[in-house]
Amino acid sequence: MREFTIGDMTINDDSPAYCLAELSHNHMGSYELAREMIRLAAEAGASGVKFQKRGRTTYDGLRKAGEGSYADMREAREFSSEDYFNLACYAHRFGLHFVATAFDFESADFLMGTGMAPDAIKIASGDVKNTPLLRYVARLGLPMIVSTGGATMAEVLNAWEVLGDSMDDWSRFCILACTSSYPCSIQNANLRTIETYRHRTTQLIGLSCHLHRDRAAWSACAAYALGARLLEYHFTMTPDIGNGEHAFGVTPRVLREMVTALGELRVAMGDGVKRCLDEEALGGLRLGKKLTYARGLPAGHVLEEGDIAVVAPGNGLAPYHLDSLIGK
Repeated sequence: MREFTIGDMTINDDSPAYCLAELSHNHMGSYELAREMIRLAAEAGASGVKFQKRGRTTYDGLRKAGEGSYADMREAREFSSEDYFNLACYAHRFGLHFVATAFDFESADFLMGTGMAPDAIKIASGDVKNTPLLRYVARLGLPMIVSTGGATMAEVLNAWEVLGDSMDDWSRFCILACTSSYPCSIQNANLRTIETYRHRTTQLIGLSCHLHRDRAAWSACAAYALGARLLEYHFTMTPDIGNGEHAFGVTPRVLREMVTALGELRVAMGDGVKRCLDEEALGGLRLGKKLTYARGLPAGHVLEEGDIAVVAPGNGLAPYHLDSLIGK
């Protein structure tokens, strides 16, 4: 069975949906806001919260590439090692897993050195082709969540093989289908890659979704029905807070609705065994049909089709027995 273990929880095909609230830098660099977002995510039913960490090499590279304003905005929202430790402890108080994305070697080392290693390390879509980073993080011994936006199927399979070769336990990483567009358009969501990944790999599959919050509930339910079990959605207090992923991220209300819908879907999906249920009995009686004599018949009469009528209600011999009665 496909499995992914994070903290004290093992997620598999029989599990409820695991909802990961991606705070990204939507906390605006405010430690107090980050704490409040953690609390609200827990109240809304999230299973874990996720942060992002970039190191100096990543910021320097962005600036050299002409992305200075983006780098400045992100770097201004970074937390200290002490902040990460305290936020992880705070998340654990609410029963949430604390997950963080490592964008480079420096970030991975930082996360491991906070005194409270995250429950899992995320590899962002931009690094699914970064095999040196994949191997480096795999050696740290933590569960890994690998997003695959912007990659070809061959590149996804290469990452899968690299991680499999680098780990002694294949249940230590899961793969997320993803479209790296913010927000993602409906026509490019391509949720059926979830099925493709399930056919081509042995890993637990999830979804990192960037659709607008208005589409969160149905997209999460569709992903779960297709086989995704770990669902990551960007999380925001309110879309009016500032720039970044606030514009499309789910609010606490939307996250709560999504979690509720996923729980109902799981119950509604059932076990796949077709049976006649007790609650169907009355409808079956009123709407169903039975076989009966069309008219009085003498003893020894050989039955013909016109001798038998199909009538309501369905409290007798089912009509599918008709052919077996003709000629008797």
